[in-house]
Amino acid sequence: MDKPDWKNVRIVKHTAEILGSKESLYTKQPGSISAESRDLLYLHLVSQSQSRKTVVGLFGYGSAGKTTLVKAFGKECSIRGASVHIHTETLYEKEREATLHVHPMVAFLSGKHTPSHVLTLIDTSGHADMLSQTIQTIECVDIAIVLIDITGHLSLCHRIILDAIRTSKKPSFVILNKFDVIVNDVSLVEKMTNDFINSICSVLEPTAFLIASFKSGWIRLVDKSFNSIFNQIPDRVEKHVQNDLIDILVDIISKSASNSIKQTDLMSILGFILLDNVVLCSIVPNEDTCVGSLITVNDKEMRIESIYIPVCGCLIETDRIASGIGVLVRFDQDEVLNMNTEYVKPEYLIKSITRLLETELYGLSFLDVLKPLRMAECVDGVIRVKLSVDDQGEFESGVKKLKLVYCGLVHHANVLGGPGEAFMDAVLHDLRVMLEIKFEVVAVFCALKEVVVNEFEMNAGERDTTAQAKIYMNEESEINLYTGNQIFVNIESVNGKFTNSSIERLHNNCNEKDYLSAQHLSEKLLNGMLDTVQNGIKVLEPTYLMEIVYMEDANELVCEMICMSKAQVIHESILLHNGMKIKMCLVPVSECFGFESDLRCYSCCLANCTMIPFCWNVLNDTARLDTYIKCMDTINSMHK
Repeated sequence: MDKPDWKNVRIVKHTAEILGSKESLYTKQPGSISAESRDLLYLHLVSQSQSRKTVVGLFGYGSAGKTTLVKAFGKECSIRGASVHIHTETLYEKEREATLHVHPMVAFLSGKHTPSHVLTLIDTSGHADMLSQTIQTIECVDIAIVLIDITGHLSLCHRIILDAIRTSKKPSFVILNKFDVIVNDVSLVEKMTNDFINSICSVLEPTAFLIASFKSGWIRLVDKSFNSIFNQIPDRVEKHVQNDLIDILVDIISKSASNSIKQTDLMSILGFILLDNVVLCSIVPNEDTCVGSLITVNDKEMRIESIYIPVCGCLIETDRIASGIGVLVRFDQDEVLNMNTEYVKPEYLIKSITRLLETELYGLSFLDVLKPLRMAECVDGVIRVKLSVDDQGEFESGVKKLKLVYCGLVHHANVLGGPGEAFMDAVLHDLRVMLEIKFEVVAVFCALKEVVVNEFEMNAGERDTTAQAKIYMNEESEINLYTGNQIFVNIESVNGKFTNSSIERLHNNCNEKDYLSAQHLSEKLLNGMLDTVQNGIKVLEPTYLMEIVYMEDANELVCEMICMSKAQVIHESILLHNGMKIKMCLVPVSECFGFESDLRCYSCCLANCTMIPFCWNVLNDTARLDTYIKCMDTINSMHK
């Protein structure tokens, strides 16, 4: 290997000016090599070496400690001279103190009895709106670490993630965090821990369980017999016991890596991050890569302009990187805007949810709820926001960047759509603050669609065996129901009627196509729908699968909010270890704008909920359909 030149490595702050410049925070000391220069030279050598490398993904629900663990690793390899610790989190994430994107960070570590390791830690979002992207990340990691807040419960999001890890067959570890909160109650410690372990093992069999308190700075491996867990909690935490956390995790990761990790021929694309108006791609290269190399991203061949190693406190710019190390890559920004942004949902996401609901959680009775629908599916773009923009060109350019950063963002004219309120809140924040695009929010609404659900008479003779099903999406034209690109779907008919089998195949086809448009339905078309409902056409609306967890004191508020939101309760249960209640509901998206924030606020944090876009439900309530019409009438009148 050629001897690297330390001048090719620079520490860069997160500003648009420096990201595109050759400026360095360090300068070479005349006549000698400074400590900072030696640090950079070492990091440059490691980044190009073929030493042991592992990609570790951190998964779990919000506030479980994923980002805390990443920073704990990162502090072990901080760069001397970097006065301010900078993370690749966005402004929105800093303000909300929540992770919404996939963040890589590289740590150069070694345990007491293990060889040196280059770890790429992948911090993922715990929010339900980002569940699809989080699950996709599992395919990019060598080892999965699941973090769980011991004071909470094993939420539906947790179970979906555990099920996806089980399906991937990746080595996994489960860390039960925040034991400092319950450490004084022996019986509660034993009961809660055993309940969590039993629930987790019903979905996944991890390599090891660990108990921890990142706040206090300790972590312990749990004996496989799961006996005397309370005795494993330290009575007193030493000043530098944080190193124990690093040593234990590096040790188990090293052992797992030597036995289980397999090389892949595919470039792992983790996603895109927008840092000060610069779009960077997170990748784990499958071969040694350098500046100027061509790599394929989203089916487009792109030339690398810059490579940044994300470590705690800074980005290190380097001219080359070894395979298996996560980096942020900058491409030509004009080429990035022309990149294919088509979003492919994990096919197993809905299968995982349905399987858990049918078997692990609530039994086969849940099938009775979904039977009339016959088209349970996760839906994207269910919440639509209509904007009034000052500069249409800047808006279109900014949306192209955001569609890379936010998987699942849909766009048509001045309407943006996404799977949830937190998702859309982040999109609008970045549009206004990061991209500095001026706009006003005109309206917030949800999607509707029409489908053929019964036999439908056709104007055709007995010999005609095909027909085209259509959906009204705007005033000018009828767009084919089951394809977003207007490729017609032919379905069979017998004697001028659709058969049940053809309808079923049509629904199956629907599940595999992205047929949504961001354009809202007009008043004219909504009024037309009222006449077609009786003629074999049904109006469908998107529905959330909502899990509400609350204390007894919030019961009255929860019941009132469920009633007001037209929710259908499909399951109720009680957590034995803490007495918290759980309600699982199907809730129309249009009826629960602000539900999550209102529930948390008015219950004084005694209640919380998780909402996952889940299925289309038949809208039989004429009064509610009239509400849609009045809403659209208001939106249209604002532009007259």
